[in-house]
Amino acid sequence: MEISDPPDLGPELLFLSECLVAISQQEYRNALKIASAGLQSLLRAEVPVDAHHLASGFYLAVNYLESSLEIAEKEQVREHSQEIKQLRCSFCGKEPKEVENMIAGPGVFICDGCIGICNGILESGRNTV
Repeated sequence: MEISDPPDLGPELLFLSECLVAISQQEYRNALKIASAGLQSLLRAEVPVDAHHLASGFYLAVNYLESSLEIAEKEQVREHSQEIKQLRCSFCGKEPKEVENMIAGPGVFICDGCIGICNGILESGRNTV
């Protein structure tokens, strides 16, 4: 989801347009920094700002952020589902339904059968390298 042409909120609220662009690029921390800096600038300014205009701009940003996060969360769930479908023991290739237990490591999985084989090797004192 990208905003190629953010709404014109006026020069004093330009930071909210920049915030929307950052949200559209999934740069959420940057969007927060932009919003914070913009608000600090408004607080230091001697120029009065229309509260309704400011509230409308923030309402737009918050709603856009919410919809952007919902999309990102759905994508995360979809990716996680695909990872689960591809889950196999990294040593024998068995799927979870073929074994009793599967232990996950960083990017690898090992089933209870392979753990049993490893335990047998360790107990026998054989060096298999």
